[in-house]
Amino acid sequence: MFFRSFLAASVMALVGSGCSAAQSFCQKQEECAEEILGEEGADARDDANDDDPDDNVAVCTAFAQGNLDALRANEEEDCRVLADAQEAFQACMGGLSCNDLEDEFSSILEDGEGDKCEDQFDDLNDAQEGAANDNCFG
Repeated sequence: MFFRSFLAASVMALVGSGCSAAQSFCQKQEECAEEILGEEGADARDDANDDDPDDNVAVCTAFAQGNLDALRANEEEDCRVLADAQEAFQACMGGLSCNDLEDEFSSILEDGEGDKCEDQFDDLNDAQEGAANDNCFG
């Protein structure tokens, strides 16, 4: 459940530049916004952010990196494992072409399975299950 919220927030926020996995993931989403959200969705998102793609990238990166940092700050090992799995998934998704990224989002949202990043997605799901009983964000 958390992953779907994270994925939805990431799709809506869109960000990035190029150093960290979070930045590359967010930058790729910004680069591919029209393919992922459709022209109307991308236009609505841009209108909400005053047509400033840098805002989209900055917000997404801050959210994604903050999430990783919060997980790693937790004393529970399962929370740190979850951070590593999220980061690996972000790195994989950030390295895809726009067509592959759109297909991957669709596959995950429709089928609950990845394709190009299937191993990372499976690891992320396993890590979420492992951390389910830990209070990773509190």
